[in-house]
Amino acid sequence: MDRINKIRTKTRNDFFSNIKPLKMDLLNDTIWNNAEINIKTKTLQAIQEGRLKRVEIEEANSLKKAGYTVIKGKTLEEWQHYFCEILNNKNIKLPLSSIDEFILQRIFTKQDYGKLIAVICLANNKELVNERTLLDKNYVFINKNL
Repeated sequence: MDRINKIRTKTRNDFFSNIKPLKMDLLNDTIWNNAEINIKTKTLQAIQEGRLKRVEIEEANSLKKAGYTVIKGKTLEEWQHYFCEILNNKNIKLPLSSIDEFILQRIFTKQDYGKLIAVICLANNKELVNERTLLDKNYVFINKNL
């Protein structure tokens, strides 16, 4: 996870260091130049939201280049951490061999169970992933570039 965080941080820093800061004068020479202050503020907020979406895409691309499998903006390791944290927060200590669909539906919220299934389905196009690999915090996903 440390390497993943370093890649994300470097990509984010590189991205934001190469764009102009968000200031009102950024809107000079645009159609927003003569708009009211609240319209300018909302425009800058929209620009920032767009930048944040773009940096997420850049992070995912950087992680893919580094050999990680990225599903919905997170690596398999990050998804594994996400699902294991849910189990830890609920103090659930199940043997992985006893995990089945019924148990998973009772442990996870409908949204989290949907995320688990989506990650498994999307990841299986790239590498073999199942509930046990995502719920076993000791399982190590193989980085293709290492």
